[in-house]
Amino acid sequence: MSAALAPVATAASLLPGDSRSAPQIVLGGVISAIARDLGMHLASENIYSQGREVVTVCPDSGDVRGMEPIRFCSWVEEHVSFVQAGKDGLRAVSISAEMAAKILAADNFLVALRPLQAVVLVRLPVWGNEAQTAVRLLPAGYDPATATFTVDTVPYPDDVPIDEAWDFFNDVYKGFPFAEEGEVQHRRSMGVQMAAHFALYCRNLLKEGVHRPMFCWLGNQPELGKSTLAMMITAPVFGRPSTKPFPAKEEEQEKKLFAAVKAGKLYISFDNAKGTLNSEPLEQFLTASVLGGRVLGTSTEDEYPNLATVFLTGNGLKLSTDLARRTCVIDLFYPGDPKKRAFSKEIEGGWILHTETRKKFLACLWACVRFWAERGCPRTEGRKLSSFEGFSKIIGGIVMNAGYADPMAPPVLSLDEAGAAWERLLVALADTVTVPDGGSVRFTVADCLEKAEELEVFDIITGGARDPKRTFGTRLKQYLGREWIDGRCRRFVFGPRCRANTGSSYPITILGPAPKD
Repeated sequence: MSAALAPVATAASLLPGDSRSAPQIVLGGVISAIARDLGMHLASENIYSQGREVVTVCPDSGDVRGMEPIRFCSWVEEHVSFVQAGKDGLRAVSISAEMAAKILAADNFLVALRPLQAVVLVRLPVWGNEAQTAVRLLPAGYDPATATFTVDTVPYPDDVPIDEAWDFFNDVYKGFPFAEEGEVQHRRSMGVQMAAHFALYCRNLLKEGVHRPMFCWLGNQPELGKSTLAMMITAPVFGRPSTKPFPAKEEEQEKKLFAAVKAGKLYISFDNAKGTLNSEPLEQFLTASVLGGRVLGTSTEDEYPNLATVFLTGNGLKLSTDLARRTCVIDLFYPGDPKKRAFSKEIEGGWILHTETRKKFLACLWACVRFWAERGCPRTEGRKLSSFEGFSKIIGGIVMNAGYADPMAPPVLSLDEAGAAWERLLVALADTVTVPDGGSVRFTVADCLEKAEELEVFDIITGGARDPKRTFGTRLKQYLGREWIDGRCRRFVFGPRCRANTGSSYPITILGPAPKD
């Protein structure tokens, strides 16, 4: 009976005992033909090529799992039927792990699969036309234009008015001590905070190979909200953030960066870095479109596209000159005790991670992007960060179109060699002060310049200007009123300027012992 029914079953793509209607793959031919046919049948299924690897995506969690040969044997039977000719006609069979391994490694199988560049957990903006003058939101599932799989874990409204978005962001961020003066929406650091949002939310608007600068939150003391601000960037798009300390050794830095790129990570977050940060692997990473390295446990060298944006927080952190020019800085400054600050809106991790909060952030970000698109997606006319011109034009355009400050403008508080020289000078001056807490000692410009020469930082501070005194007075304005910690672990404030018959002077006021971190 089985032999008699086999031709009918073959015509109906069914075999006796098989309740599924599935394409048939007849075994017995060459591997290349089997791999090609199988790839064609699986081209629209939940299986993708990621580099030289074959992977699947969990439609609920977005977890990417490599396809092992032993798993492929049973997984593939949900989509095709393998048959083999016998004495009694065609019969259903399973492939061996050995054959599965050969198929998975075959070039004509890999080329038939859809490429997977990224998996995201929320709908993100992408270009709506080739002219890049319109945008759309990614659909749930796989998007062939961007090779992105979207797991729509946080559905959010796409019609929030721009005024509502402005009010939301200004209300959320107005309590943070951004270093610049003025309304929060006009502060440079607020503009950089918004640029960090769009660096993740609008990652698909950046062409392949466009470099992304590092975003760095720096404060003059602990407990100013650096980690909270960083969390508000990653949480809307990715949920609970993954943050790690920055490795001390360059070899470990290189390994972690390569591992993140190999895994297709879209961001890397390092928290609470200290001291002077001078990292050649990180410098190279920030301007590398593709990253190569040795696959762990093997001698194989491989390359992967670099899709990750780097986030870093630090207290009193100094960046090397090469890192500083690759970084957009959110500067936080508070002159007093941060524990005594009063907040109009309490912000903590639970609120940030709440689904409704994430929806609100995403809806308001989309409102800003939609507002930009309605004006034809204008590129920025502001400053363009060297080596990051493409990023500056798109992300800077979105931020400035929404009415925020130019995020590519240099920070008020310098992070380079000059900034370190100024801090060294002011700390050295404070170390000479021997008054009780609350007392002050005044220093003239001549006193300051004399100390600068003693410390061998005179040329750095004055920049080789013809009139050192005038240049000194102009440059020190950005340091007036800031709170510092001297070599005796005392808090002190430099300035403001005092005028007298004998000339201008600047007081250093000792505030008291520095708080323990």
